[in-house]
Amino acid sequence: MCAIKPTPTMALYCATSAGREMYHSVLAMTTAARILNYAPGSCDTSMQAMLREHDALDPAVQTYCQSLVSEATLVRCEDTAAELVRRVLEEPDSYQSGERVEYVNMSTYKY
Repeated sequence: MCAIKPTPTMALYCATSAGREMYHSVLAMTTAARILNYAPGSCDTSMQAMLREHDALDPAVQTYCQSLVSEATLVRCEDTAAELVRRVLEEPDSYQSGERVEYVNMSTYKY
């Protein structure tokens, strides 16, 4: 989500995500290889824990990250990896090269 939506107090992460997004787009244009740009969703990682607990972050971002736990919408890394493999193997033509394939519906992001 941070690749396309400005997120308070997360400028470096947003810029890196946007750069990764553009890298995949350009790579898809300039190579014959099929490029998968997979967005894994909000995974249960140490970064996610820090976002829930760090007082210097924007309160809306912190509240959103805490809600992922309370609403049980935070996904395990293994689950999103399994979904990636499933999509690539079972639905190989379901995405265009370089296009972002998402684990979650981006309209659920509320901050």
